Amino acid sequence: IVRHLDGLPLAIELAAAMTGVLSPAALLERLTAAESGALPILTAGQRDVPPRQRSLRNAIAWSYDLLDDHEKAAFRVLSVFSCGFTLDQAEYVLNRALAGTPEPALTTVFSLVDKSLVVAYPQSFPARFCLLTTIREFGSEQLANSPEADAARRAHAEMMLDLAESWDRALFGPQYPEVTARFDTELNNFTTALTYAATEEASGVLLNRLAGALSRLWRLRGLHGEGKHWINLALERRQT
Repeated sequence: IVRHLDGLPLAIELAAAMTGVLSPAALLERLTAAESGALPILTAGQRDVPPRQRSLRNAIAWSYDLLDDHEKAAFRVLSVFSCGFTLDQAEYVLNRALAGTPEPALTTVFSLVDKSLVVAYPQSFPARFCLLTTIREFGSEQLANSPEADAARRAHAEMMLDLAESWDRALFGPQYPEVTARFDTELNNFTTALTYAATEEASGVLLNRLAGALSRLWRLRGLHGEGKHWINLALERRQT
């Protein structure tokens, strides 16, 4: 349960309060099975505490409401990343999803780190950042109802396409170990990009190019079932 909740103290406290009516095993099953994530479940806070401490959603919303308008928009956009991002990736997506953004991506990301909405992993190379699972759930909810939603998802997919095509070209050179290691790190981001590329809003060309660029990487990493699924889907889109 602690791992599933990213170790967030309030989330753990709310989960602990629920063990009075649910066993830990039953609670974990509900948390992992819920399609909408943990936010709707963890609402068992005591009534004699401030509203922001009564549910995990309230706690995250309280932090979100303290952001200025640009930070709120950037936070929503960064929720498109499903397994973290580098500063270069954040810059690519933010600049395209938020045209005329007033601040460099570095400044914006560092501000969100300082406000505990983004976590930094400076020991990795290149340095990576991420939104913890429950915080990303909240960000995704906000993004879904925002004007930048489609632009953010499209920018993310196009960025992952650029990455996939550059890695495909580098596979048979000295960069092979680095490419395969980074592919493993970005696997969920590629799945998110492919999922967007398969929607009606996206171009079938995007899905075709992305699946094609990833085909060798899927094969090299033994992900034959995943590769077959997306390649077949791309072929179906070409025929419609």
